[in-house]
Amino acid sequence: MRDAVDQLIQYMLMKRLTGRSEVVIAIIDYYVNGASPSDIGAKLRVSRLKVRGWIQRVAEKCNYSHSVAARVAGRVAAAVMEVDPIIVRVGGKALCTICGAALRDDERALRRHILRQHGEEFRTLAELVRRRLGGELGRSENKNKN
Repeated sequence: MRDAVDQLIQYMLMKRLTGRSEVVIAIIDYYVNGASPSDIGAKLRVSRLKVRGWIQRVAEKCNYSHSVAARVAGRVAAAVMEVDPIIVRVGGKALCTICGAALRDDERALRRHILRQHGEEFRTLAELVRRRLGGELGRSENKNKN
């Protein structure tokens, strides 16, 4: 399960850092609040198919185990939301708050920038989120074993 949690942390953390918090919010709404993709889509002003795609990515990270996704996705998402984004959008451009680089507002380009220019910071943040969740996830696993 550790691999699934690490993949979820990295996926959701990257979304948050690149200013795509709506993905993390959608995951919280789906797994914690039980909202439907249609309701989430209406709230976030995106299509329900886009929301289903985000939920599918979470399922992929959890090896298509709904029980694992349901157990950890909400906790990971909540922890990731406590991290401030690195990328902000200003006047149709993306701006890196760490190095000041003006970037093309393209998800792949933003992800590449963070990993190449700020990879150490990304790994440190991912590890901090993992440590924060370590105790919580351990307690939930023990409850499920009893």
